Amino acid sequence: MGAIRELSEKREKLQAFINAQKALISCPRRLHTDLLENIFLACLPAGGISVIRRNSVMSAHVAPLLLCRICSSWRKATMSMPRLWASLHIPVDFILARDTRASAVDNWLKRAAACPLSLSVWDNMKRWQWGETLHSEDDMLALAKSLRTHSLWWHDVVFTDPSPHMAQTLREIDQAPNLASFTLHGSTFLATEPKLLNSPSLRTVNLFSHDDLNIVLEIPLVAWQQLTQLDLQSGSGISGTSGSLSPEV
Repeated sequence: MGAIRELSEKREKLQAFINAQKALISCPRRLHTDLLENIFLACLPAGGISVIRRNSVMSAHVAPLLLCRICSSWRKATMSMPRLWASLHIPVDFILARDTRASAVDNWLKRAAACPLSLSVWDNMKRWQWGETLHSEDDMLALAKSLRTHSLWWHDVVFTDPSPHMAQTLREIDQAPNLASFTLHGSTFLATEPKLLNSPSLRTVNLFSHDDLNIVLEIPLVAWQQLTQLDLQSGSGISGTSGSLSPEV
């Protein structure tokens, strides 16, 4: 009898603990979807009152993926909120280290639907410059084509040292109507005219070339009068034009 009583007491304590946790999550489950979305947005890297722009990362330890692990109702809600998936930081080596991550990037951007996208793509110039290819050309091209598929919704994009394969695919983009800000650190992208710099929405251009500044200055931009910020720099540290521009310039 003593053993049964002891087990019953343990069960009651466990049940009391479970009931307390249920009480904590019952209130959030009753929140209106709009309010819940605002709370979730504040959980993102650049959420709340932060003035520093940071894109989301593909990690289960931070939002939005972390929110999918709380409970089934939050997972369902998170998956149905496009704005939660409208930004992504893409370190190429990390993404291509596993086959599933490349497809995960595409699925991530698909969840963003038609929301303006903020993307930062980071590659290692020294690796591909010296022929240290860690990934196949097919994998690199597949990732680049996946990004190109969503170019209609690009809003703010940053590319750091894109590989020649990535750069070639991106140079073929001729439709990026919502692109407002474009930043490039590297050289390969500048080998020929990047058509996406002719976006009618483009306002900010930052080009940091490892080569001579003249390569940067020769890039044709259709509508200079659209730009409000232009920063051109060469590998020598010499800046071309830097700062803010008025529409009349």
